[in-house]
Amino acid sequence: LSQRPSTDANSGEDISISKLIETIVLTLFGFAQNAREEYLLLKLFCAAIQIELSSISTLQEFLRGNPIFIKLAVHYNRGAKERKYLRDLLQPLIRKVIDDTELDLESDPLVIYRTLIREEESRTGEKSRRAYDITREDALNDMETRTTFIRHLRQLRVLADEFIAAIQQSLNQMPYGMRYIARELRRALTAKFPDEPEAQVMKVVGHLVYYRYINPAIVAPESFDVIETTISPLQRKNLAEIAKMLNQVSVGKHFSEDNMFLQPLNNYVGYTSAKFLSYSFAVTDVVDPEVHFQVDEFTDLATLNKPSILMSIGEIQTMHQAIEANIDYIAPPIPDQIKQRFGSYDAVMGIIERRRKREDRSNDAMQIDNANTGD
Repeated sequence: LSQRPSTDANSGEDISISKLIETIVLTLFGFAQNAREEYLLLKLFCAAIQIELSSISTLQEFLRGNPIFIKLAVHYNRGAKERKYLRDLLQPLIRKVIDDTELDLESDPLVIYRTLIREEESRTGEKSRRAYDITREDALNDMETRTTFIRHLRQLRVLADEFIAAIQQSLNQMPYGMRYIARELRRALTAKFPDEPEAQVMKVVGHLVYYRYINPAIVAPESFDVIETTISPLQRKNLAEIAKMLNQVSVGKHFSEDNMFLQPLNNYVGYTSAKFLSYSFAVTDVVDPEVHFQVDEFTDLATLNKPSILMSIGEIQTMHQAIEANIDYIAPPIPDQIKQRFGSYDAVMGIIERRRKREDRSNDAMQIDNANTGD
């Protein structure tokens, strides 16, 4: 199975076996811990992309969806070298954000207005003369609120610039696997939608790289070993505001009415998105995996030490059940050949159960012998 990625890719089309895809595939490919396994896993991604795209009709449909190959890529991108890249890239940036105790990137004028009232009352010990329950438009007309609001937007823009500059400068350190997935997605989308402008295709690719790979480590850095300290609600909100800005830049989309108070930054989003587009092109500029890993589909034929796979009984059961249920779709040209190899699920379960009973009897016998020897 690991040597024929298209087999696993085909099996992923059935939603009933998503457990197989998300929990077993990485085990089947040895968690991509060496060149051979990573090469084969990336080939699986390539085959899965082709299959996923066969069922969509627009770029927007792909953006709105949640393809199985992306779910798998998310798990893959939590490997050791991928996490190290994110830590090296983001740790200094996030440290700067969370170490600034005065930083507040709130962009809602009403929230800013009420915060200023609370600070005034705390400072003076007296109730503020300003009305508490007003509209956002009235809050924005308050001079202090407007000044604070503008300062927050400027700080957000400066920090977004720093994050984007660091992301662009770290391109050569980005793990090959993520760049290869981006390259294959670009090629597949271009072939699927030949009439779409290349810039639109690259916005989808850039969004994949940022939103699925980098964004999670910004909004939850402690989950990716980027930092080890506890993050306060205000610090997390600041990181979320930065991540929101970077997401708009990556997809090249202006803020809508849902984020109307961030709309003053739309000119910045448009300008920066053009620069991010160049970065997205550069991400996909990588060599073939055969060149990068010095591996190809015939490598196993010349290998003296055959590869082994360590799987739990539960994983074997899940995989076997999924294969049996989808055998005609996974390998329609040779169903009998594969059926003979796997047998029925019930038969395999019977073999596993008999083996367990033999092991239990053997262990009981050893315990009795040890007890007699002790006597």
